[in-house]
Amino acid sequence: MLTIKNLTVTPEEDKKKIILKNVSTVFAPNKTYCIMGPNGSGKSTLGETIMGSPRYAVSRGSKITFEKKGVTRKAPYERARMGIFLSFQNPLPL
Repeated sequence: MLTIKNLTVTPEEDKKKIILKNVSTVFAPNKTYCIMGPNGSGKSTLGETIMGSPRYAVSRGSKITFEKKGVTRKAPYERARMGIFLSFQNPLPL
């Protein structure tokens, strides 16, 4: 299970600009989720933050846990070894 609590994210180069503010959700095991929304709504930022991208700074009160283990401060390779990965949709042309 992946749990996100009070996730607030800013770009590393401009910590005054808030991209995600106090996002909280629980992704239950054995379910597939699709994150949808208009351009600029924070979908990619959320995914990259869950993966630990160095492009984004996570606020102190934010917590990301996976299978009851804190991953907020773990490196991307450590998260990948735990089983967290990101796949973007590439629809086939019709």
